[in-house]
Amino acid sequence: MSSLIKNVFNSYTENARTLDEVKLGIFRALDRIDCIEPKPNIRRGYVSGILTTDGRDMIETNFLRLESYTAFIRETSDFNIFSLTDIFNKKLMLKFICVPQEEWRLFWRAVIENGYITDIFMTPRWRESTGAIDEHMIAHKIKLKVHDMENSEHLLDLLRKY
Repeated sequence: MSSLIKNVFNSYTENARTLDEVKLGIFRALDRIDCIEPKPNIRRGYVSGILTTDGRDMIETNFLRLESYTAFIRETSDFNIFSLTDIFNKKLMLKFICVPQEEWRLFWRAVIENGYITDIFMTPRWRESTGAIDEHMIAHKIKLKVHDMENSEHLLDLLRKY
């Protein structure tokens, strides 16, 4: 399932030149994923966590952690789940690596507020990330179902693995 979701997101975002184009691609991909991978539940989940908090030299490690968290949450949910690791492959990430933090915050805020997401999963150390803190605040504001998995033993084991 993970590779299917990544492939769908990639097909809608690979030629994006701006974060606005990526955002539109995300919405198109989410509609497509629901058709390809129908679930009995009409909910959609987004996995939030740290990426840049520890500095540039830890981005790859944090990416792998978030990817692992997403895979576990996807396995234990009965609805479609995604995270930034499904959307931003290395090539797309490099294209936008120098975008200021404020633009990223507005980007993810728009994705979360658009009505495509019903649930948000907060992963270990999310309280250390200004972006994840903002996502959590927005999720509460618009009344998404918030799953605080910060102390999940399984996710903490994955954290220690990387």
